[in-house]
Amino acid sequence: MKYIEEIKPGDCFEYKNQKYILTSDSRNNKGQEESKAVSMQNGFPRWLNTGLSVHRVELYLIDDDKNIIPIKEYQDEFTENKNIH
Repeated sequence: MKYIEEIKPGDCFEYKNQKYILTSDSRNNKGQEESKAVSMQNGFPRWLNTGLSVHRVELYLIDDDKNIIPIKEYQDEFTENKNIH
């Protein structure tokens, strides 16, 4: 699990059984930092507190040849700056 403040715009995450994509929009609402996320189910935006704990999920596409392709490739702290193929 990660806090919303730890993930990057374009990342997909799950919160309360709903999947969202984080945007680059943020605001300060009554002293609380919030980030805007768009629901994958209905397309509506929602402001969420950046301190919320969420599950990051990965999105994939299937091309014409039935290959599974990640939309965004992630690296964790163990593989960053290393030449792993």
